[in-house]
Amino acid sequence: MAASDKPTAARNLAGAAGDKPPAARNLAGAAGDKSSAARNLAGAAVLVLLLVIVVQAWAGRSLEHRLDSAGWELHKMANCDACDMQEAMLENKHVPRRVPCTTLKTAEGTSARTAEREVLAELGQTVCAENTGGYPMWYNRRTGQRVYGIHGRESLEHMAGY
Repeated sequence: MAASDKPTAARNLAGAAGDKPPAARNLAGAAGDKSSAARNLAGAAVLVLLLVIVVQAWAGRSLEHRLDSAGWELHKMANCDACDMQEAMLENKHVPRRVPCTTLKTAEGTSARTAEREVLAELGQTVCAENTGGYPMWYNRRTGQRVYGIHGRESLEHMAGY
């Protein structure tokens, strides 16, 4: 390195004599600009407030809405006491989705549920999941998982991802 380059190299590393390093200049400039600091603080406060609102809204969602968001729907049959008991445990009568099902046989021996599935599928409507385990049945439309029988609040909370 040439002798004339040393002062420049030293100045680049340590800064010019009497000059503040770049980081110190940035901090001093931010502290000197009170309106900019106030805007930054106000923006941070708004961001924190929005985050708190979102977290509280999520935490305040009902079990039924969380089940629905997780993909669960209740498949039930008419005149099914166990289905009625499971449904009575849910406060919201519209969420999660309820799917009425049937297991009657047609004259051809095909399950009416299978025939119903074909017709409803052609119309693009909700159909009962194939069920060999009984009712009520919780069916997860995202994962295909099936859970049979009556479930208490703790079990439903686990299904909903609490």
